Amino acid sequence: MLHKFIEILTLPQGLASSDSPTFVATTVQTAKYSPSGATAALNFYGFNKSLADDGTTNLPAVTTNGIGAVCIDSSSLKYTFFVVDATGTVTLISNSASVVANADTDTNLCIGTAATQEPLVIKNRLGGVKIVNILFWYD
Repeated sequence: MLHKFIEILTLPQGLASSDSPTFVATTVQTAKYSPSGATAALNFYGFNKSLADDGTTNLPAVTTNGIGAVCIDSSSLKYTFFVVDATGTVTLISNSASVVANADTDTNLCIGTAATQEPLVIKNRLGGVKIVNILFWYD
């Protein structure tokens, strides 16, 4: 089992170190777990970046299946929870409006841009630069 932890302490904005502030701790974790089977492994992929309109990012390839969550910056309020199988077929579990699965459709967040694809492509077609956050667990 592999664990990596990074803890970052930051001074709240507008305060000097002489003000005796309370620091804010942010912990980032990446992990790879080996469940009960000798060949089984659960992997995690995280993404937090700006994507231009029509910009894409590829998720890692999956062996059997994966589950993920995507949310877009607060001005757009777009989100989805989804599962994907090894062929790249996406099933949306819960999502806001303007999210599509296995389709490249303008004015939408596209979880997969073709009928099926592996690795899965996430595409911003929402009409402008968006901050995209992705959490994805897969084998």
